[in-house]
Amino acid sequence: TSAEFEKLSFGWDKVKVTIKEDLALYPEGAAVKYAPENILIKGPDGRVYLTGGGRRHWITSGNLFGVLGYKWDQVKNIPAEQFENYLEGDFVFYPNGTLAKGSGAAIYLIQDGQKREFTSASIFEALEYSWKKIKTISDDELVLYPMGERFKYPDGSIVRAKNTPTVYLIKDGQRQPFLSAQNFLANGYSWSQIKEIESAELAVHP
Repeated sequence: TSAEFEKLSFGWDKVKVTIKEDLALYPEGAAVKYAPENILIKGPDGRVYLTGGGRRHWITSGNLFGVLGYKWDQVKNIPAEQFENYLEGDFVFYPNGTLAKGSGAAIYLIQDGQKREFTSASIFEALEYSWKKIKTISDDELVLYPMGERFKYPDGSIVRAKNTPTVYLIKDGQRQPFLSAQNFLANGYSWSQIKEIESAELAVHP
């Protein structure tokens, strides 16, 4: 219906008028229908989906299914014909703030559908995250999330790369060098505040 067309966020200005002969070249598929809200369904592909915004959204793993607090007895098996009526939307994301890792050592924070990497254990701890809250997920699932901005040391951190003399203040996500020891001390800092980090960690801060 026209109401479903608009509810699915399609615009009438995008409709192109063509001739019947052109349309006849395309086999007719399933009718598009607006999916009911917040229903868990299992499709013929064996995947579980959550409906929302009139579309079906793939829940990418049993792990995510559990994180979201769902129960398997809530999932409805629907006929393939009905399943095909519902357009596929974005997959369901892990909630913002989820700490995740795959088979590698890298740890990420899921945020707004992206994964943000902690470039070191030191940054992870400086930002006061907990190792106990990290969830291990499959590499196939992790790769679905595009890479976001890598984490930096929090503002106010005093750092220097190992085996180098220059000391920096992290401010607004950038590194600002102290021009001399006198300048460092005159600003009220002490040598014990300096954190030695890897060059790659420092390079994250322009």
